[in-house]
Amino acid sequence: MTMAIDPERKEKLEKWDAKLETVFGGVAPADAEWTSPEEIQRVLELLSGRDVHVFLPGGGGEDLVSCRVTAEGLLEWSGETDSLDRYASVVKPLKLIFWNPGPQAHEANFVLEVGTLRPECPNKSVSDAGVEEIVELKKGTYAPRSAWDAGEYKGSDLPDSARLLCRATRAARYAIFNNESIYSTFRNSQFDAYSAHHNDPVEFKKIVTEMASIELV
Repeated sequence: MTMAIDPERKEKLEKWDAKLETVFGGVAPADAEWTSPEEIQRVLELLSGRDVHVFLPGGGGEDLVSCRVTAEGLLEWSGETDSLDRYASVVKPLKLIFWNPGPQAHEANFVLEVGTLRPECPNKSVSDAGVEEIVELKKGTYAPRSAWDAGEYKGSDLPDSARLLCRATRAARYAIFNNESIYSTFRNSQFDAYSAHHNDPVEFKKIVTEMASIELV
């Protein structure tokens, strides 16, 4: 099966191919994986940009524009180049898996597997998906999410150092795709990438394999 795409989308997918070549120092393999936080950060930094999207385990997603590893070995990323000092998703990285299931690389993807983080504000800010939204007032000092919305905590304005954090407090999977992939753009009554299909490895493999079999021309 083939699918015709416009020149702009084709150009964007060619840039994705170039990013993959940079990551691997040549043609991308069928699969690969990294386990060290520093290596995971290196790969994600090479991928980062407005053309790359992270699909979240609780549904939804955000661009991957900037990232870093903390002294504690945690991975932080943001959808803005300058906002890690204001907002970050925070996870304990275990493994980054690369998979290119087709002859073309338009569905080549990365899955980030993460471990558990201890909640800093138990029973106050953890969602059903295991994501804790809290305010880091300063390193090691936290407040509930409501403080961010109010702009103050216990009668005092939030300090300049305050950050809104979304922390993964249970094991989870994050899927990373180019924004022009079929996975990222296709929607119908049975499929929407923002519904976190990547949480089920079997379903995810079936969906992506089918999409990767389509030749984009």
